[in-house]
Amino acid sequence: MPRPPQAAHRRRVLSRGGLTDPVPHHLRADAHPEVPALILHGAADPVTGVEQARGLAGRLPRATLGVVHDGVHDVLNDASHRIAAATVVLWLERLRADRRDLRPILTVVEADSNSVARAPA
Repeated sequence: MPRPPQAAHRRRVLSRGGLTDPVPHHLRADAHPEVPALILHGAADPVTGVEQARGLAGRLPRATLGVVHDGVHDVLNDASHRIAAATVVLWLERLRADRRDLRPILTVVEADSNSVARAPA
């Protein structure tokens, strides 16, 4: 009996460590580092350190980095997947609302203080 196909997120696309390999020349022309980018990273990711995500965000001029506390490698398929998905939706809404300066459309104010905590999206 044939095996059922694996879900897309379960298939191995790259070999371990493959993300550090140089980008193939034929793909470089398609890279657009100036476009907005949302980078979501799990703080407890055992595969990729948070510093790598910070480094990537630092190299992209229009990047937004969201670090999911206690999140693992696949933040959209983790216990905190709803907050990660909500962050994606808010980020996309912000892009739609104002493509030029990416002003935040939501700030979170702590009820017990006067401080404002800005959401990562």
